[in-house]
Amino acid sequence: MSKVLGCPPHRLWKGITAKEIHVEFGSFLLHKFLLQGLEELKPFVEHDTKCVSAFLRGFFDSEGCVGQLGGLTASNTEVELLRYVQLLLSKYFDIEATGPHPGKKKGTVITRRRKSFLRNADCYYVYVRKSSLGIFYREIGLTIERKRSRLEETLGLR
Repeated sequence: MSKVLGCPPHRLWKGITAKEIHVEFGSFLLHKFLLQGLEELKPFVEHDTKCVSAFLRGFFDSEGCVGQLGGLTASNTEVELLRYVQLLLSKYFDIEATGPHPGKKKGTVITRRRKSFLRNADCYYVYVRKSSLGIFYREIGLTIERKRSRLEETLGLR
């Protein structure tokens, strides 16, 4: 990221385990760009199939979960964004996803890095149908190792 933005990392934080790393960068231009609404960002996301794939991979890397039984979901508080993700999956890759379904409720507790927080909004999720997992793996994929491994196990690739 620092190469793309032409700036040094502002802060590097190593977590409790060797696998936990947190890096923060600052870029006013990137910040302003990402503050645009979904409608303004759509032309960049849908520039070509590679961009759509990269957007979906990043979205599922950050907001997705591969469950113990192999189900692939993605959660967010923005229903419109989840519907857009479903549209992209279907339109560009013929991947079926159901939802958005109601998930965790506002006010429930979430724990991250040994700190507890209250959810500020209701959460919703989309579910990628098992029949579409192979296409998802080939066309989009996941870069987070633990998620990718669980998806590969589900597909019988490990």
